[in-house]
Amino acid sequence: MWPLWSFEFDAPPLNHPNTNAVGGGSAGSVVAARLAKSGKNSVLLIEAGPDCSSRLLNIPVFSPLLLGSKLDWSYKTQPQFDACLGLDNNASLWPRGKVLGGSSRINNIVYMRGHSRDYDSWGDSSWSHQEVHNYFPHRTTNGNVSESELLRGFLPVNELPWTTDLSGAMLRAGEQLGYTMADLNAVLLSDKYEAYGVQYRRFGHVGRVRARKAVILCAGTVGSSKILMLSGMGPKHHLQSLKIPLIQDLPVGQNLQDHVTTGLDLVILNQTLPLNVANIASLSSALDYLFYGTGPWTSPGCEAVAVVHSDLSDPETDPPDLQLMAIPSGASSDDGAHLYTTVGITDKVWQGYFAALSGQQVASFLPVLLHPKSKGEILLRDGDPNSLPLINPRYLTHQRDVDTLYRGILLIKKIISTPAMQSLGASLNPNIMPGCEQYLFDSEDYWKCYIRHLTLTAYHPVGTCKMGPKSDPSSVVDFDLRVHNSHHLYVIDASIMPSLPSGNINAAVVMIAEKGVEIVERYWAHQAMVCHKREVFLPSKVSLKAMPPILSTAWTAPQSMFSEPSVTISPLYSAPMGSSLFSHLTRPDSSGGYLTLWFLGQKPVEEWLPNPDAPPV
Repeated sequence: MWPLWSFEFDAPPLNHPNTNAVGGGSAGSVVAARLAKSGKNSVLLIEAGPDCSSRLLNIPVFSPLLLGSKLDWSYKTQPQFDACLGLDNNASLWPRGKVLGGSSRINNIVYMRGHSRDYDSWGDSSWSHQEVHNYFPHRTTNGNVSESELLRGFLPVNELPWTTDLSGAMLRAGEQLGYTMADLNAVLLSDKYEAYGVQYRRFGHVGRVRARKAVILCAGTVGSSKILMLSGMGPKHHLQSLKIPLIQDLPVGQNLQDHVTTGLDLVILNQTLPLNVANIASLSSALDYLFYGTGPWTSPGCEAVAVVHSDLSDPETDPPDLQLMAIPSGASSDDGAHLYTTVGITDKVWQGYFAALSGQQVASFLPVLLHPKSKGEILLRDGDPNSLPLINPRYLTHQRDVDTLYRGILLIKKIISTPAMQSLGASLNPNIMPGCEQYLFDSEDYWKCYIRHLTLTAYHPVGTCKMGPKSDPSSVVDFDLRVHNSHHLYVIDASIMPSLPSGNINAAVVMIAEKGVEIVERYWAHQAMVCHKREVFLPSKVSLKAMPPILSTAWTAPQSMFSEPSVTISPLYSAPMGSSLFSHLTRPDSSGGYLTLWFLGQKPVEEWLPNPDAPPV
């Protein structure tokens, strides 16, 4: 998180916040709110993006319009050699939220917890399914939730208030196939690796903010790994090649994993569905949303979800390896006005595969690879904090990943052949994917070529600050989320996941934040007891439970299942950051950027001073 303004405290050490939380996304906003809730801690939450409290951000159907906007970091991967062959420069566009609330403000608000075996495989009993399930915050509701409930940790989880006929048809198709239905920045370190604050740089100015107790990185899979490496904690040879002083040789940025998918505009229907540009833009849809909370504006896009085992995984021992998502539209639905650009489809692929579908009703059936064998890395481009990092997910470099996605295509073919889907006139898109003309349409070779050309991210990167024991050379943080060999430095976000959960990751990220706060507070309480309640953080050195019914079956059942997705609002909740618990400063600059500083608990300082003479990072 490199803000567009930088400042330095000019206040006595005792007025410094106890904790700096870097990154105001799904994890960071929860961490800051929970730490400050007791009234004993002051927390400074630092976010590079704006607050952006516009009500438009809360309208689900408009979320895709935020991709590529000023609220998006707009990352792009390195060119891929085995995937993304139908995308510009063979690269995948990686939108990540640059706004208070992070990617939860621009995603499709699908709430899934994954499978119990996902967490049992994380390597420590304290992170097993049995231990973590109570940290998933929720409240199943189809109405409003009060601010007080939000502050107590309730995350509203709703059934979809409005769907097209595609949702019911896919769920019936699952039943007809025999599947079970379910309701489903730089860190300032002392010579003893003690984190004592954070540092920023922009426009040649440097600012430092001190913390009395801890620095917690919540900047996400990309941001947290970037901050650690800029701070001198990362792969030795990589940092030395960039002339960044090495503090600790750690595999930061490695173990990058992401859910991969394909299947845009894969299915053609002979019936018109009401989720289209004309209907979304109609006055009646706006009135339905504003007065009744229903209609097309409430659609998150994804209307039905299946979580299944292919024949490549063992239902008795493995978590599901495939997820299917049904979306009643595609890239061609708006004649290329949006997804054509935000996905990065090449002109050749657009003209040869998508453009001919203009005016037809399409649906996107997306098979999602839940547990990829291919792993990538994130590296620094250079030592400049303002440079975007080098992201190389190495998509589909392991043949098993292609084979699994091909099984997903086969399942989709079975689904659209059911009576339920035939009632909508479902058929495969007959257009040949450019680059795959040498293969017979609908053959195995054709579909594997198709997968390598139309390779898409599901926007769920994890793993670059992997959690594990210190004896594991691939791990960065321990099971208490502390960076190895450091003091008071934590990472609490998606980057610590050793492996991906079997579904959308936002619920798991919030769980990590809730559990991470408890770990940090427990450590503080233990330190206070050991030192007879004396301050142990050396001020002279520190300068700076019940599961919702809609998911209960999915949580415990090992078998495959089909379901409508649950949806949730951002963990920002819209309430906590606007409550009396929070005060903030937002300083825009001439380029339109922001540094938003949120003070939780007692405001630690009344005046911020520019620091143009501070030394460079």
